[in-house]
Amino acid sequence: MLRQMIDLLNIYQKEEKKNIKNIVERKIVQSKKGEEQEVNKRKLEEKKQQASKKMTIMMIDFILMLFVTGFINQCNTLPQVIKIAAIFEKELAGSAMEHVFRYTVHKINQDKSILPSTTLVHDIQYTKSALIYDSVYVFAIAMHSLVEGLELSNKLRTSNVSCTAETPWNGGLSLVNYINGVEWKGLTGPIEFKEGRRIKFKLDLIKLKHNSVVSVGEWLPEVGLNVTDRSAFFESSTMNVNLVVITILETPYVMMHYSKNYTGNARFYGFCVDILDRVAQQVGFDYILDLVPDRKYGAKDPVTGEWNGMVAQLMKHKADLAVGSLTINYARESVIDFTKPFMNLGISILFKVPASPPSRLFSFMKPLSNEIWICVFFSYILVSITVYIVAHFSPNEWRNPHPCEIENNLVENQFSISNSFWFTIGTLMQTGSDLNPQATSTRIVSGIWWFFTLIMISSYTANLAAFLTVQRMITPIENAEDLASQTEIAYGTLDSGSTMTFFQDSLFETYKKMWRFMENRKPSVFTSTYEEGIRRVLQGNYAFLMESTMLDYISQRNCNLTQIGGLLDSKSYGIATSKGSPWRDKISLAILDMQERGEIQMLYDKWWKKAGVKCERDDKNKNNKAANALGVDNIGGVFVVLLCGLALAVTIAILEFCQKSSKDAYNDPLAALNQRQSLCAEMTEELCFALCVQRMITPIENAEDLASQTEIAYGTLDSGSTMTFFQDSLFETYKKMWRFMENRKPSVFTSTYEEGIRRVLQGNYAFLMESTMLDYISQRNCNLTQIGGLLDSKSYGIATSKGSPWRDKISLAILDMQERGEIQMLYDKWWKKAGVKCERDDKNKNNKAANALGVDNIGGVFVVLLCGLALAVTIAILEFCQKSSKDAYNDPLAALNQRQSLCAEMTEELCFALCGPNSQKRPALKRKCSKCMENSNNKTMIGNNVTTHFDRTDSIKLMAK
Repeated sequence: MLRQMIDLLNIYQKEEKKNIKNIVERKIVQSKKGEEQEVNKRKLEEKKQQASKKMTIMMIDFILMLFVTGFINQCNTLPQVIKIAAIFEKELAGSAMEHVFRYTVHKINQDKSILPSTTLVHDIQYTKSALIYDSVYVFAIAMHSLVEGLELSNKLRTSNVSCTAETPWNGGLSLVNYINGVEWKGLTGPIEFKEGRRIKFKLDLIKLKHNSVVSVGEWLPEVGLNVTDRSAFFESSTMNVNLVVITILETPYVMMHYSKNYTGNARFYGFCVDILDRVAQQVGFDYILDLVPDRKYGAKDPVTGEWNGMVAQLMKHKADLAVGSLTINYARESVIDFTKPFMNLGISILFKVPASPPSRLFSFMKPLSNEIWICVFFSYILVSITVYIVAHFSPNEWRNPHPCEIENNLVENQFSISNSFWFTIGTLMQTGSDLNPQATSTRIVSGIWWFFTLIMISSYTANLAAFLTVQRMITPIENAEDLASQTEIAYGTLDSGSTMTFFQDSLFETYKKMWRFMENRKPSVFTSTYEEGIRRVLQGNYAFLMESTMLDYISQRNCNLTQIGGLLDSKSYGIATSKGSPWRDKISLAILDMQERGEIQMLYDKWWKKAGVKCERDDKNKNNKAANALGVDNIGGVFVVLLCGLALAVTIAILEFCQKSSKDAYNDPLAALNQRQSLCAEMTEELCFALCVQRMITPIENAEDLASQTEIAYGTLDSGSTMTFFQDSLFETYKKMWRFMENRKPSVFTSTYEEGIRRVLQGNYAFLMESTMLDYISQRNCNLTQIGGLLDSKSYGIATSKGSPWRDKISLAILDMQERGEIQMLYDKWWKKAGVKCERDDKNKNNKAANALGVDNIGGVFVVLLCGLALAVTIAILEFCQKSSKDAYNDPLAALNQRQSLCAEMTEELCFALCGPNSQKRPALKRKCSKCMENSNNKTMIGNNVTTHFDRTDSIKLMAK
């Protein structure tokens, strides 16, 4: 039998050598002459040598197989079928040796003289056969060691086994210990066990490439997967690649259908799922989406150093990608990789909207402070008395009521004490009166009072509109500084994640103070979920520090919540990959392309502004740009004052009626009552008119307003990312804006920022530019401002050459600076502190609502009023002096007889004005000749409180009496 098999082997070997020789000769004939022929010759010789080596190995292995066959023939009986397992190394798979094995088994089965009653079956399962072989051999070694270790009296004996009772074998534990102690080099490599598990072995990672299988890496228990041929493993041309993607539920990023009708990837929907779909289509891969088992994003345990959440899944290579609201930070970037960010955000403060203060009945009194109301009251009294004195002191205010009657020597003064007060209150209420000043001095007093009332009424009207028509929210905190400087309102974050890490590692003094506050109150201020934090905010007296995108989503759906202040830091969301994954760059390019074409902004609008039920805030009605209608709660006190005035007028009218009824039946109190009613109605109408002011209406408020008009031109730099954004955008508004700019090209484009700013300052032009540059410019020029919010989301970065090893190191350094607040400190240094900043009048941080006007605001009008009164008194004195000089010149004899000084005459006139029997009417004050005086001394008549002839001497005598 052995000789027959050797003959078969020799025959096969001769055929194999003959085939190789024919192949070599054929190749030599076909090869080119010269150097190429020599090269091909050497290659064929090398192949020939390799084939010879394989045949030698084949001979040795075949002899061993024959030995086994001879051993089988020594047995008395053979089974009908014998299964022969051939184990080859991976380099020999499909080689001539394997063909010899198959050919030999086939010939033995054909030649029944070798094994007449037995059929051989070959089994070529390389890994499985090798593992079976090694396991049987390890068991044999352990059994052999167990037998040798037993005493002669305790040799292994066969015994019957019960089919019902579970009786353990006494030597089972010893056998397991011997198996764990086996150390042997088998077909699958070194075999050694530790705690029942095999150690020190290696698994080869192979991949089907075209028509062959290639080794692309290895896996070791100590280090895990090691990809040795990345180009082959992540070959771009490979289609139908299925990636394992993990995520975490977070509205609106990733949400889940819990109905049984949804299976697989269809269970998930949301902002991040839409982004993942578009990225997969653009890059070219399929994915299996599932939830992370522990429902965590990924944080490092400070004690054990172990990671959890999605980060741990990527580190252990249990997933290829992680998608969700996963923040890019220093710690995570150290162990995994991130793509370019698809969303930029920061930490914001979520707070409950304070309840609006209740409207009070006398709210119309708030525009002016109590001091101003008191000053106005005393000013009214002072001006009324001044008008009265100046009018009586000035000769030009005395007029003859009947100038056609030559014999009538009676003159009147219209400014009695009651008329003076009536004249002053009439001008204050903007209604006027039938009293018209005649003298220059009284006109100056009236003019100054009118100017005073103009300023007061205008200031009152403007501030009343702010108080009654604009419901301004007064919050106890406005920014992070206010939050850190108080202890009444508690604040906190999620008990794990990037927000907590930011405050923990920050170098900014305000954030360090906030972290000490939260740490001292741990765990009461921390929450495990966003929902718990929102619930605590709604309960009141608590502020929740969270990421701005989530805050924006929540506040747009709950009118009781709002954002306080701006962003506390700058961070980004990205798609996470395992360290060194080649998918990172491909997905990054897809994300950048989506950003430039506006797809991510469209998805943001879809899930933030359009999806779900949005609350309609009363103060955010875009169509209502004018003042809100005033209700009874706002100005109801005016009607109370009106009713009280009417009641007082009726009461006084009744008293006047009762008093006059006994003296004069000609008095008509009903007419006086009607006049009072008309005056009050006129005052009410005037006040209502003053309150109906219009707010400032700006021509544009956002990009939609800009795109919907053509009067205001707009443009960008004639090259750069801003122009490219509008050119490639898929968003309808931005496409419309681009058509507008393109049709007016190049007039609307500028070559530099300075040119764009200059055109904006010239007017009727809007310049579309990056927000950071806009912020820097607008803080240094009060004539410039930002309209609306951001139109897109982009980032600045440090560029490196393709594949540079510095990229990851610099990225880690930047993330570390962001988390410690250093970049924010540098931003404040160069944006908010450096250079000359403009001080805007409308940015008073301490003025949270419309303040009542005080002395500091309109105190100057009182100064003007006092100066006017002093000027009026001075002119009245000059008028009196002029009149006296004129009379003395016309009648020197009368002036000689009186022999009074100018000061005495002025004193006499003032005493007469204040203490005369009737200061409204008196005889004409002019110098008379001696004859006239003699005749007039005997013609004095006083009756019915009317002085028909009354000279200075009689006035002094009467006053003395």
